[in-house]
Amino acid sequence: RVIEPRLSLTVNKSGGLTFRITAGHMYYQTLKKLSSVISVLEDGMLIYEGRIISDETDLYNTKSVTCEGSLSYLIDSIQRPFSKTGNIRGFLEDMVESHNSQVEIRKQFQLGTINVTDENNELNRENTAVDNTWNILKTHLLDIHGGILWVSYQGGTKYLNYTHDMG
Repeated sequence: RVIEPRLSLTVNKSGGLTFRITAGHMYYQTLKKLSSVISVLEDGMLIYEGRIISDETDLYNTKSVTCEGSLSYLIDSIQRPFSKTGNIRGFLEDMVESHNSQVEIRKQFQLGTINVTDENNELNRENTAVDNTWNILKTHLLDIHGGILWVSYQGGTKYLNYTHDMG
């Protein structure tokens, strides 16, 4: 158990989790910034996974921990300059494949539900600079087509979904 857990699930952002943990907790010493995986389950289902981005210890050795959600794993990979044509699914497949090749298995995604489409079903995208995968997806998909980019979890796999809404 942890003290004062607060989970914030947000649209098109990684979401956040904060909690406090006492020095007597069995995992107190094992929590490491950017490497520990923190999971939140609701009724036995995984609803959030993230990593620790900060922890501060008070006078009583109680840690205040702040986490960012698994969508933030997309900032850990880069996309080189590109010129792509095709459809949104193909573009996302290329971005996710490139991302997955650069990160460890726990930060990899599979494509989930994609129901956002381009009006002409012909996507033309070009980028001349190196940027992280999240910025590319935000600039070349979310800012143009709208929709929601979100992560779902099933059977130990993280699915990256791009939908009009979350249902």
